[in-house]
Amino acid sequence: MSIDLPIPLSTDRKAYAERFIDQEVFTNRAMDFTRKFLPDGLTLIARLSFLSADDVRLLSQIQGRTYIRVLDCVERCIAVKTLESARTRPQIDESTVQGLLCVAQDKGKHQLLLQRLEREMKHLPTGYVMTAAANPITSSLLSKPSWSVFALICHSEFYMRAHYEQGIAGRDDICPLFKDALCFRWRDAHRHSAFAELNWTSEHERLTTTERDKAVDQFIELLRMLDDIVATQAKADTNYFLRNANGTFTSSQQRNIESAIVAAYRWQHIVSGMQHVQFSRLLTNMTTPEQLARICAVVKGMMRG
Repeated sequence: MSIDLPIPLSTDRKAYAERFIDQEVFTNRAMDFTRKFLPDGLTLIARLSFLSADDVRLLSQIQGRTYIRVLDCVERCIAVKTLESARTRPQIDESTVQGLLCVAQDKGKHQLLLQRLEREMKHLPTGYVMTAAANPITSSLLSKPSWSVFALICHSEFYMRAHYEQGIAGRDDICPLFKDALCFRWRDAHRHSAFAELNWTSEHERLTTTERDKAVDQFIELLRMLDDIVATQAKADTNYFLRNANGTFTSSQQRNIESAIVAAYRWQHIVSGMQHVQFSRLLTNMTTPEQLARICAVVKGMMRG
């Protein structure tokens, strides 16, 4: 099974998907590098009041590039795990199997979209580095127990929906092509999050009390792994920004820039999902008070860090 595109596509089907994305999203447009890629509420740029408008825009574009790279990793993980669920989950009806297969196919389509969007960013300065390779990340995520993986998938689906609905949609200061690409993904989000919830609750019902407690520990390990990934990427993005920014910054300002980027990535990919009302409700229902306290303590530690 290919991690890159879990649903095998013939050359013709892949070409059709790429043409569909081109017609639906790109429509002969290029990225608008005179605008931001992500809104200030996601980039936490307000913490860096000493940046010029040009540098604010550049940092938003760098964060936007990392955002879609992380999103690509998430889509790979969801696709593979959803396909596995469709094939192996006991006592699953045919309509649910078909729904899960459709979700996995959508994720393959989203990967094509995100990879195309990444190629459109070629006009950003050279030297950008994604510090963690996508396939090893996906393999590490998928090595964990299904309960913890489905919990993280639910977490991701909910925060990605909220980011678009509450921060990106309707914003005129964001690159239209970047915004429309995320809208294209968002169109499937409600259906995908419903299946993610179904998988998680089904797995929860299957486990014993002891198995659930171990799964909670593994979910915490996944959050810590994600935190390590985004913190390392934030350092690389800080260095990339400092090499290409117009401004000259003191040592203190450079530390503030890195701290703000780390906080932004933690907010984007960990904290905002944990605080999502629907995810919080699900997590509370599927954990004991002691288990929930353990998870919350780890997340609070990340926020302070």
